[in-house]
Amino acid sequence: LLARIATITEGSLSLPEEALAAWREALRLDPADGKNRENVERIATSLSRFEDLAAAWEEAFRAADEDNLALRGELLRRAAELYDAQLRDAERARDAWKRLLDLDPTSLDTARPAAIALSRLYEQAGHWRDLIDVLRKQVEWTSGSERKDLLFRIGEIEQSLLSDAAAAVSTYREILENDAQETRALDALEGIHT
Repeated sequence: LLARIATITEGSLSLPEEALAAWREALRLDPADGKNRENVERIATSLSRFEDLAAAWEEAFRAADEDNLALRGELLRRAAELYDAQLRDAERARDAWKRLLDLDPTSLDTARPAAIALSRLYEQAGHWRDLIDVLRKQVEWTSGSERKDLLFRIGEIEQSLLSDAAAAVSTYREILENDAQETRALDALEGIHT
């Protein structure tokens, strides 16, 4: 019924705001229906109502079945992207990306983009401890040179920005455990000890 109301309101009455409200209610009642999601996004975007669109994704996220992690992840990702890119609200973006990361840390489809976005936002805000936590999560998922690069980044933050020599030493030693010939780690340790 809500879909019919929205279609008539938009098509016959040319009232897109009222149609958006009806589609939002339909989305809240059935977040899994792709038609509801498409129409909410289409109308809200055409009206540049990005605050309403983010609120719609949040409402749908809360209404979605808690066992449907894929759907909940998609809805929360859409809200986080809006807070980040369209609304330029770093605090709400960090919160949404953090919730997405915590939603299912084992799913790299949702956790990896959330961790990457959080890394950028924490770095911009100068939240170094939070940045290290997110980088540590990324270290768990990676291997080889990518893992080593992340650990070097963590060590540099610990050493230069947090002045935490003990933590930096531990991080550089972690690199050497996997590659005893890594000269950058050896040089960093020598510099710290000197």
